[in-house]
Amino acid sequence: MVMENWSENQANVERMVAGRIVDAGPDHLTVHDLAAGEDITVRIDDRARYSWTDVTEEGQLTDTAQIRVGYFIAGGLHIATEVRVLDPGDGESISDIIPRTLH
Repeated sequence: MVMENWSENQANVERMVAGRIVDAGPDHLTVHDLAAGEDITVRIDDRARYSWTDVTEEGQLTDTAQIRVGYFIAGGLHIATEVRVLDPGDGESISDIIPRTLH
């Protein structure tokens, strides 16, 4: 998980999805898109950038988090470039199952 400024990589973002996490794994996040009313799965790896709206909650991420994900489409896959944690939620922690790079 790399933590950086949310706006630094905006040039790499083609689309965004915002909503609650409905599924998470070591290579993906599925978000229920509030605007479209459907679930969207984005691929994640250790290049994805993470940031939190509240710095006191930095590093916290649960399976009920509210997030906004910037992504691009390559080869038919949605690839996350940025994950903004709006509310880390109060569910079970998933911060240990997602790819991370610590600096």
